[in-house]
Amino acid sequence: MDTERESFLQENQDNLNNILRPFQKELNSGQRLADFLKQCVRCLGRDDFLQLEELLSSKTAQNVEDEQALNECEPLFQTLREDTREQVEKYRFAFIEDLSRLAEEAELPIEIDFPRFTVLKGIEGEIDFNHTREKTIRLQKYGDQRILWSADPDPSHPDQGKSTLVFKDFPLLVPGGHYYINWDAGWVSIINKQGEVRPIRACQESAFA
Repeated sequence: MDTERESFLQENQDNLNNILRPFQKELNSGQRLADFLKQCVRCLGRDDFLQLEELLSSKTAQNVEDEQALNECEPLFQTLREDTREQVEKYRFAFIEDLSRLAEEAELPIEIDFPRFTVLKGIEGEIDFNHTREKTIRLQKYGDQRILWSADPDPSHPDQGKSTLVFKDFPLLVPGGHYYINWDAGWVSIINKQGEVRPIRACQESAFA
């Protein structure tokens, strides 16, 4: 190919790319907004108010409201924000009840001022990890099946025999995210003052936000 021909083709290739680039950018932006709205629709379909609240609090939600072609979304989003706030608040109250019940079962005095909670004193007894193999405590993000963190302590754990338990490898959580902890029955036991070994009951979904 001669130099003149090569220059001609390159010049026109560059010109078309310059025309395409902003058009493609606009298409990509429109696709992101469309995908976002589809996510919202899916959340409504399964009453996933926790995930929906996260979506409606995002920068993408604001981008949708600012988009001229999608301006009808703004009043809908406001209505949905009010509803999700109400549902999340109910969910948090349920969390407080669950946490209180589980703390009582574990004989762990606790003071709750959501979202803060304070252990008033150590467990009235000793932590025991004997016979707990393959029984775990797990952390997940709401709407995600992946296990973000898990622990299966054994008798070599530094808190074996103590009245407090600390996990130093617990992951950093994303502000505004919704998570839940569950655990297997007997992942830890408490030996009370009478020497009785009391395995903790299973927890399927102790949620927190």
